[in-house]
Amino acid sequence: MYRSLEMYLRDLERELRLLPAERRQDIIQQLRGDYEAKIAEQGAAKVLGALPVPAELAREFAADLPLKPAGHLRRILAFALDILVMLLPILAVLWLLVHAVAWQSTLVLVLGIMTIIGIIVLYFPLTEGMFGRTAGKFFTGLLVTREDGRPCGFAESFLRRIPFWFNLLLIDAIFALFLAGRQRAFDRVAKTLVVENPTKPRPWMIAVITVLLVTVGSLGAAVGLGMFDWFSGSVPPVPGDNVSVQQAMNLDLTEYGLQRGELDSNALSDGEALSGQWAGPGRAVHISIYRGPSPRTMLAMWTSGDSLRMMSRAINLVDRGLNQYRTNSHHKFGWYDGDWAVYVQTNREMFSPSEFRQLVRSIGEQLAEMN
Repeated sequence: MYRSLEMYLRDLERELRLLPAERRQDIIQQLRGDYEAKIAEQGAAKVLGALPVPAELAREFAADLPLKPAGHLRRILAFALDILVMLLPILAVLWLLVHAVAWQSTLVLVLGIMTIIGIIVLYFPLTEGMFGRTAGKFFTGLLVTREDGRPCGFAESFLRRIPFWFNLLLIDAIFALFLAGRQRAFDRVAKTLVVENPTKPRPWMIAVITVLLVTVGSLGAAVGLGMFDWFSGSVPPVPGDNVSVQQAMNLDLTEYGLQRGELDSNALSDGEALSGQWAGPGRAVHISIYRGPSPRTMLAMWTSGDSLRMMSRAINLVDRGLNQYRTNSHHKFGWYDGDWAVYVQTNREMFSPSEFRQLVRSIGEQLAEMN
């Protein structure tokens, strides 16, 4: 039993949200007048206790609502736009997880993973359950309804989205080619339809959604390309098999105003390693090169102990990979390939990020020429 007529009419209006706004308001105003007259005559308790269930009453008003099943291409476009909308926050969280790994923050890592799972699991059910449409469906003029024309609820939204979570979407979507109303298999299970929206959005709303989608898409593409470049960078070259570590340290960095100082030999039982510093006016670079059976382990030893990593990436393939990161004070880049490991470090105040990348590239090119 409802405590007031306004609460009842509010729930009824929610059930009638598929109807055009003018018709919906006419129905609500008409019912308000009728029920207020009855309350004045019979009393609020009696009238409120006899009110029909909003969903059942809404079904009667929606009986003549024209429901035109949406076309396949519009549904595919809507889905693609929704994936685009989901992509930006997911990429942003993935970028945060890169830092979480670098900072060794378990809390940030767990929260980030939970956020990604939440976006994937809840985006479609929440938007369809609350508004009957996602951002993509809004932009393409589509709506999710029950088979009887009433708005889609949260239960139906979750049920129809099950194939999306379990990688069964393609199999589920094939049924739309054969079932009446172009329903997917789980549309039939949830008793839902995807129809053309009978209440067209206003032009200014379309303009706002367009700007948002373009912005989201642009930012998502920028973050995605940045992450792709960050993670997929190629491993720099190393010297040939006939080159010694001593020969590999003969690097010419004069174009950066750097001259090599004395070399330090590291005492190792499983390989050979040398370290040296190239210095010039106002700048210096530390380089270490190792050759032996444990290049990956050696690189890990060289790059351990740096707790304030501001940016990092790590690529570990079968027998080659790299580690790159920046602390509050240093640029660091190390890579291994075969039985070689190379490590370069410099102060951030001495080299800009672009200069440091060029420096590493130059070192790799010189090492590749040594055979």
